[in-house]
Amino acid sequence: MMNFLIKKDDKINEIVFLEYQLDGYRIKLNAKKSNIGIREVLIVNRKMIESILEKKFNKSFDNILHTTYRAIQSDRQSDINDALNELRRLEDILLDKYQKFLSSEKKKKFLAKLELMKEQLNLKLNEQKPESIEVIIDKLIIKAISVLEDEESTESGTRTTLDELARLKIVLQKNNEKLNNKHKEYMSRIEKIMKQLDVKRRKIQELEVEKRIDSMTKHSKYEKETTKRR
Repeated sequence: MMNFLIKKDDKINEIVFLEYQLDGYRIKLNAKKSNIGIREVLIVNRKMIESILEKKFNKSFDNILHTTYRAIQSDRQSDINDALNELRRLEDILLDKYQKFLSSEKKKKFLAKLELMKEQLNLKLNEQKPESIEVIIDKLIIKAISVLEDEESTESGTRTTLDELARLKIVLQKNNEKLNNKHKEYMSRIEKIMKQLDVKRRKIQELEVEKRIDSMTKHSKYEKETTKRR
């Protein structure tokens, strides 16, 4: 296909046509509506290209903005996923087709807009998703390990964590099929941590008993010395 540069000569105020190989942004036209049968126009002016692409992006973004608003208001997960898919499609177009024609500043501005919308949709999506049993298990195991490692853990705090792990074992038994191969691994870890916590709880109890005995001994000794002085 032949390429042409159409340029106005400001000095003589005439249009000059030159056949040339050019690199720019192509816009397809409806040849039937064009009097001279033009099917495609190649824009080479960078400022003009950026202006055209900004208008195209803003038009698409406005449509997605309405879709996002409706999705958030509807509370339906399918609507939120649809809005996220539209955002991803526009992001792909921006990075694949528009990027080489945009300044770094414009690209960052457009991507920031898309990221903001994605954050809002993902927040809404996460509100609707209950934590998976794996996440709950991992959180409780992390908590139990921190209790084990904490030198200032109390007997009551250790016992509470043990009770939580005992309840978690019951939940694991009920969800055996959902966890598949992870079930045995989780059960093994929980039982091991429970044994360690129980040992720690007993040691704390023994230390507390020793402290009470020591305190009583000191108090008794003090009373005897006070009686002698009298």
